[in-house]
Amino acid sequence: MQFKTGPCVPAHVDAFVQCEDHTGSVSWSSSDGAQMYTALATSSNGDTHQCVTNDTLCTWNDLQCGERYIVTVMATDANCSSLPSNSSTLYMAPCAPVNVTNTVDCSTGVVLVIWDHSHGAASYTVSAQGSGGYASTCNTTGTSCQFSDLLCGMTYDITLSAQSVDQTCSSQLSSPISIDTVPCEPQNASAQLNCTTHGALVSWEAGDGSDNYLVQAVGDDGHQVGCNSSSSSCSLPSMHCGQSYNVTVTVLDGVCDSVHSEFTLQSAACAPGNIQTNLQCDQGTATVSWQQSSGDNLYLVVGEAASGHRATCNSSATSCDLQELQCGQTYNVSVYSMDSACSSMESSVTQVHTAPCSPTNVSGHLDCVTNAAWVSWQEARGAHGYTVIAVGEDRHNSSCTTTDSTTCSVPDLGCSGRYTFHVIATHHHCTSPPSPAIQMETAPCNLSSIVAFHECHADHIEVVWESSDIDHLYAATAEASDYTLLSCNSTSSSCNLTQVRCGMHYTIVVTASSDTCTSLRSPPYRISTAPCAPVNISAERLCESDGLFVSWSPSPVAQSYQLTATAGDGDVRSCNTSQSNCTLTDLHCGQAYSLALSASHENCSSQPSPPVTFSTVPCPPESLSLAVECGNSSAVLSWGASTGAVSYTGCAQAENSSMLYCHSSEESCLMEGLECGTTYNFTVQASDGQCNSSFSEPLTDGLVPCAPEGLQVHLRSMIDDRQVLRASWSAVDCPDAQYLLEISGSLLGDPQMLFEFSSYWTIRSFFEIPVPCSSTYNVAVKARSSAGMSPASAAVTGATAPCPPLTVKYTGSNVSAVVSWNASVFATKYSVYDVSGSVPVEICNTTDLSCTVNGVNSEGITVTASSNIGESNPVSVTHAEILQRRRRSLHSDLPAPELTVTKVGTDSVRVEWTPVPGASHYTLRVREPLTARPLRPEVMSVYGESSGVTNLKPATTYCFSVSAVMDSLASTLYSEPACATTSASI
Repeated sequence: MQFKTGPCVPAHVDAFVQCEDHTGSVSWSSSDGAQMYTALATSSNGDTHQCVTNDTLCTWNDLQCGERYIVTVMATDANCSSLPSNSSTLYMAPCAPVNVTNTVDCSTGVVLVIWDHSHGAASYTVSAQGSGGYASTCNTTGTSCQFSDLLCGMTYDITLSAQSVDQTCSSQLSSPISIDTVPCEPQNASAQLNCTTHGALVSWEAGDGSDNYLVQAVGDDGHQVGCNSSSSSCSLPSMHCGQSYNVTVTVLDGVCDSVHSEFTLQSAACAPGNIQTNLQCDQGTATVSWQQSSGDNLYLVVGEAASGHRATCNSSATSCDLQELQCGQTYNVSVYSMDSACSSMESSVTQVHTAPCSPTNVSGHLDCVTNAAWVSWQEARGAHGYTVIAVGEDRHNSSCTTTDSTTCSVPDLGCSGRYTFHVIATHHHCTSPPSPAIQMETAPCNLSSIVAFHECHADHIEVVWESSDIDHLYAATAEASDYTLLSCNSTSSSCNLTQVRCGMHYTIVVTASSDTCTSLRSPPYRISTAPCAPVNISAERLCESDGLFVSWSPSPVAQSYQLTATAGDGDVRSCNTSQSNCTLTDLHCGQAYSLALSASHENCSSQPSPPVTFSTVPCPPESLSLAVECGNSSAVLSWGASTGAVSYTGCAQAENSSMLYCHSSEESCLMEGLECGTTYNFTVQASDGQCNSSFSEPLTDGLVPCAPEGLQVHLRSMIDDRQVLRASWSAVDCPDAQYLLEISGSLLGDPQMLFEFSSYWTIRSFFEIPVPCSSTYNVAVKARSSAGMSPASAAVTGATAPCPPLTVKYTGSNVSAVVSWNASVFATKYSVYDVSGSVPVEICNTTDLSCTVNGVNSEGITVTASSNIGESNPVSVTHAEILQRRRRSLHSDLPAPELTVTKVGTDSVRVEWTPVPGASHYTLRVREPLTARPLRPEVMSVYGESSGVTNLKPATTYCFSVSAVMDSLASTLYSEPACATTSASI
């Protein structure tokens, strides 16, 4: 008999991949007896690809990218097949990477490329090809790669390929994506001040990848200006004078707006303030002083008169002299501050009035009636008044003064004398040199003296003289100081001059009816009437001294004036002066004062002037308060209103920092630019548009941190009936901030058993603290800085895992026993473990309060309570009752209680049941039968025959049943369930 054996197993099996066309092949040596061959390629997920051939080479073109195939070959003849050959592994080229994305880090310029893992890939090559021909590559075994060497301001195309495990094949390139790198930083940024507008032209060299620019300038005082440009320059608007501005040129590309260039710019100098002048009348020189403006500057002083005459001086100090000023001129004096770039705006203008010029063309004649000399002259430039001085040969002198005329009558000249006259012009505190002198002789003396009488407010003057023995008709003539005449006639030794007016000096002469200057006449007699009430009263407030400068037109004949100022709060101030002005200082702020003025001469006073009312400077604001606006570096500063104030200026000053300001016409303003954690002295100054009050009492306060956000709580394992609570939160944006974690709650669900504790202050943004088991808790965190403490964060509430069950009882024997325990608050199930071995084994899991165990003694039992939060520590058997003779029934023969529902609410139900004799307590079971996924029933121990079940869901059906537990741990069967549906919430 002959038979033919099956073909031999193919040998020299070699599998290989054609990477270019993504096909796989296998070759082998021919097998004796083989007619056909079957090659199988099996993937890692079990897919099989078959190739049948009579050749010793097979090729698959349907293999999946990234797969590893196990290849075997079998030889076949007409009847038999050989065993499979030894396997050979075929690694296909990885799949092309997909979901390629990129991000740009604007601060570092690093480009991060991320993709999904390619099946079968062991490594990746990422290529970045720049628009300018620059390229870079990155190799990695992960699914991300960083480029840190890409040029700024360019567009790159990103492609990548994956390499197989055996590094023989690479995948196809991924679809290219484009990315724009960060724009290039502006170079050589500079600024040119515009001295006219006090702005500046900022220019720079633009970098690649930048189309728009934002220029911002922030001064030392917090003032901000800015401009936008799509070119390489833009103009900043007017800046505050005397400030150093930090200028930033930022590139805006819509993605990375943080690339910028910075430099410092000094704005134009401020105009000098507090301009003061001091005139040296006799030298024609004025010393000008001022308050120094910021910086080391040169100052130019310009004095210009209406005539066009101009005087200048300059100095690097704070004063200089204007010289060779012309007489009788009013110079407008201004001071300019100049630095290397610009001059400041003009300071406030101060006027200097030089000494008047000397009067000219002086002439005169005698008044025979009054024995006075009339002197006239040509008006002198710059004069506000004139004084005529007459000096006799016997050194007797007299004078007269006028402010509104170029003629003046010099009174009280002695008879039969020669007088020399000259005129002096006056203006403020300066007088001119004397005019050229003239001389005149007075009339001879003759008649005996006369006497005149006048009562203070009478309208007549009585004139009395010694009459001669000759029966003459005598005429009494009185010339007033305004040159009007009064007269009366009498043949006796007296007569009355009527229609006398107030405020007049009268010169009275008695003559015979035929007298002339050289004839018989009396010497002149002078008498004054009571002064008239002062007029043209004006009041000018003195802001710095809280005072008032009051002036009025001089009342003729007045020797002194009495000014009385009465405030609404009862304050009374008075001033006695011989001048036509008076200064009151330290008046009560915020008051309306009424002014009364009277003039006096010898024993007579005028009628009071009409009252004048004025208001003093506002009082400093009071009742300052600060309302912090968390998170935006600002606060609302408020205060009480000041009487008469129309605007307010708030100030905030911190140690070693610049003053911050805010302005408002209301009783509050927004103070911006505050730093968190910094304490400031806040003050407020009121203004009525002319004068500023003194600053208020400072309010010391600061910007406290915001309440921390992002509070998260995680519970860790239970240790010694305490569960470690780890709290973490986001750090607040405030320097040197510290945090305090506060926890409060209740123990065992009892609202009467409360606890509260906290961490210590820490700089960390997390804290761990143990919390008792079966507790509810509320967790919040506060932050503090040197300026104060933040409000508490939003609270996180929760509960810890249940405490271990209490009073674990073991009733029975090693063969079979009942383990029971008391309910643990918040427990939803209980587990019984056999711990007699090296590893605890769970032998019972129940929602009830007992469990039957077999083959375990009491020493090998532990019980735990669990909830969805965690599991308690295990507790061992505390009471053991070993029954060796017979097994006791766990169920009592007594009937189960009968349960009824007595009250139903939105989230609570109250139930009652019939008592069972001998029951120590009851076990109440609550189920929610209508859920799609039945939950474990909630079981609770109740002492008594009723219970309220709370924390139920609205509009939900619950079923309740109850079992009685005896002292022997036996229990009745559960009652028939009674179901009820809670009310729907409104």
